[in-house]
Formats: sequence, structure tokens, C-alpha cells
Amino acid sequence: MTIREYYENYKENKKYPINLFDGNDTTIESFYNNCIYKNIERWEENIMKWHKMFMEYVDLPDAIYWIRYYESGSKKSGKYDNRRACYTKFNNIEYVFVSNYDVHEIFNMIAHDVQPDVNEFKELMRNFEFPMHYDNGKSDSCVEKDICAYKKNIGSVQGGVLTEKNWYLAHINGIKEKFVKLNGGNQLELTGEDRERIFPLGEPSDWKSNEKGIKQRIIDKSLSSDDLAIVKAHFLRFVDPLNYFLVPGMKYEINSIFAGLQTSIGEYEALTGYVSQQYEKIFGLKVMEEFRRKALISSAEKEYTGKEKIDIAYRAGRKNNIDKKSSGNKTKSSTSHNSLKGSRLSNENLVGQSFEDSITGFKDYLKARGYNPYSYVSGINAVIREEGLTFKELELHIDRLVLEYGINGIKKEKGDTGNGTWRNALNRLRDFRNFILNL
Repeated sequence: MTIREYYENYKENKKYPINLFDGNDTTIESFYNNCIYKNIERWEENIMKWHKMFMEYVDLPDAIYWIRYYESGSKKSGKYDNRRACYTKFNNIEYVFVSNYDVHEIFNMIAHDVQPDVNEFKELMRNFEFPMHYDNGKSDSCVEKDICAYKKNIGSVQGGVLTEKNWYLAHINGIKEKFVKLNGGNQLELTGEDRERIFPLGEPSDWKSNEKGIKQRIIDKSLSSDDLAIVKAHFLRFVDPLNYFLVPGMKYEINSIFAGLQTSIGEYEALTGYVSQQYEKIFGLKVMEEFRRKALISSAEKEYTGKEKIDIAYRAGRKNNIDKKSSGNKTKSSTSHNSLKGSRLSNENLVGQSFEDSITGFKDYLKARGYNPYSYVSGINAVIREEGLTFKELELHIDRLVLEYGINGIKKEKGDTGNGTWRNALNRLRDFRNFILNL
């Protein structure tokens, strides 16, 4: 089947062939063998085919790259300023902003034995025929409907083909961070200034119709060789199947690492590191090293045995309705993280609660003091992903992180995210830690 044929019969082909199933795993190794690998073993050959196609495509002089920025937008102007399916052309590179759900389609095409062809992929992109997920204008709530270049809209912007089967697509290496410089040396963390230079949001008025009626934004300047490498690395990390895997959706699993947090187990550094090691065994160390070189990914600094405990239970189609005891987890975090849900903050609630068990208590603490729990918990989740820590480990690092993300800290740029949400969330979490210690 070709890519065109896949989309021509999309109503039938969009059905991912594996539904989430029930399971309980204590360690990373057992979770990998019993769950993750089930979505890999049948399609190892196809995964390699798509990998090779993307490795060829990324070096084409006329490639149009997929960039995942501005999938979620603010509504300051009255409409969400998303940029999905919107095309930008510099003097020396072209790209289109896309949705994570477009990568769902790549993995689903792998499962449906779609045979990738670099010329077909390029033709669909250059002719602006590749179907994409974006707001199609029915609700008239997003500006992207007026400035998108790829008019073939598919699916919903609320979920992808993998979401429908209760799966979550997790990237091994983050697509927006920790790029190795071309000449070696330290990893490059993109600042807000870097992002605005390479991937500017712009204004809707920047997109204008060309002679063929295609909406495009022309930026009359060239990116540096370092910036070009980052665009290509972002693209490869985003689309190449050697950089992602499937785990149960957050609504359908519970684990001892992120108990009570809205964070997927697929974001856990020990798990992504272990999966990367397994990919080396399946696809070959040479293949993985070549991919990492082009994707500006540094060599792993730590080896994982797979014996690391995660105590995860997952159930098909049952949102947040898992019997915690079935996971085999004996720690408080899997059995009591909902114990304070809906309760008012009181000393009786929190006495005896350890730091890592108290995310719900943290929410109550915030509510009682007039803060927005959702905003601060989201900020903490973001820092957890950024730092590669578990919520439990934050107790050991919270004072250091408050300083680093502070207005004079070495990570001030990150702290500024969301008008200072990350920084403020860390401050409030430290306050909560001190509150518990003084009970």
C-alpha cells in the first residue's frame, strides 16, 4: 500500500490494529516485554523502512520539514493562534508546523504495511497534498484555518488514531531540547530567543497566498548552519520511529513513578533510556548511532538494567478506574494518591503523608491559599520532564531548582516559561514541603 492509498481509504485504514489490553508489571523490563514490545515486534521490518526513508528525506535540498510547535495556542486575539498545517519558507529551508497526531499516522501506516517511498512523501509535501490534523474551521475558533497550506484535513484535533485505541505515543528523546552542537561540545538548550529566530510564531497576516493560492509565509533571510541542523534534528526526532514507542494512555494506567501527576509513564527517563538500549539490540548499534548523529542526540550517560521498579497497572477502556492493588505496588504512592481528593486541607490530612505521596495534598494546599492548582501542577510536571526527575526525587532537589529557575538563576529562561509559571510552581512546592515538615 502506498501513502496515497492509505489516505484514499482512510476511513478503514485509520483503525490501529492493536487495542490496549490489561496488564500489571513491576519492573521496566517486564513492562517492555509485556506491553511496549507488542507494538514493535510485528513491524520491525517496516519500522526500518520508514527510518531509512526519513534519513534520506532529511538530506534532500527541497525537503519540507515537519515542525511541532504551536500545536496548542492562546486565545488573546479571540481565536486560538495555533499554526498546524501552516507553511514557512526561509531562503535556505522550508517547514510546516504540524500536530503530534500526524506522527500517529506514521506509526499507523507502519502497522498497516504502507511502503514508504521518499519521492512520494516529497511529492505529497511539495504539492501541499499531504493530509494533516488541524482545525478545519467548523468551530471558527482557530486562526490556522485561514492560513493553512495543506487543505486536506483529517481526523480530530482532540485525538489521534492511537489515542482512539487508548495508546500514548512517547518520544525517547525530546524534540525541542538538548541538541548537540555540530562541532561537538556541550548540549544546546534552545532559549526563547532561539525559538523565535528559528521557529517564529508570527502574525496571521504574515501568511499570504502565492500565485497558486497556497498560503505561505516568506522570511527573507537564511538560517545559519547550526540553525539548519536544529530544524533537521527536530524533524528526525519527531517523525523517525526509532525515537518513539507506545505506552498505555494516561487515563488507562497507574504507576508508582508519577502517581497523582498528569504525566505519562512514557516520559520517565529510565524507561526511555531502556527502550533506547533495546532498539540498539533490535535495529543495530550502528543504525542508532547514525540516527543520533543526524538528530543531534548525545550518547547515553547511563545504562539501565530494566530491573528498575515502576509498578504499573493498565486496563483497556477504563479511565482512572484501576484497582490499585492489582498493580502489585506496595508503596503509598499507588494506593493513596487519591486519598485526599475532594477533601479540605487540614493538618490531619497531611500528617504522615510523605512528600512524594502528597500531590493531591499539594493541590488542596494551593486551593486553600487561592492559587490555581492546575497551573502550578502543570508547571511541576514540566520541570519533572525537563530535569528527568520523578516527583519523589524533587524533595532532594527542590531548593537547588528554586535557585536555578529563579530570576538570577542559570535556568532563568526556563523559569520564565508561561509568564513565570515554572518558577512560581517550584516556589509553591517548596513552601508546601516546608509546610509538611513543620506539621
